[in-house]
Amino acid sequence: DATMKDSQRKFEADLIAATAKAVDKQEWKRSLGALEAQMGAILAERQIIFTKESLQATSVSLTAARAVLTADHEQQMAKMAAEHSAKLLIAENKHAQSVASLAET
Repeated sequence: DATMKDSQRKFEADLIAATAKAVDKQEWKRSLGALEAQMGAILAERQIIFTKESLQATSVSLTAARAVLTADHEQQMAKMAAEHSAKLLIAENKHAQSVASLAET
């Protein structure tokens, strides 16, 4: 951010200097072209910083989404295990009842 402020100050100083040199129209055009190039570089630098911040925010969002999906997956697996255990208990109970019923006869 300090680099951007320094770039902005240099741009402003160069603009003042270019205005002072504007006596000669061709010199003014050359100075203006250089200033436009400088402004383009400042804008590109800001775009890079913005893109970096956006990517960092996206990374945080993706990490949070992954945590949610992992927790959901673990919950689903626990639910399936509980259902399977319940089905096994029911089957074991039915089997025990059948064995007891056969033993009575």
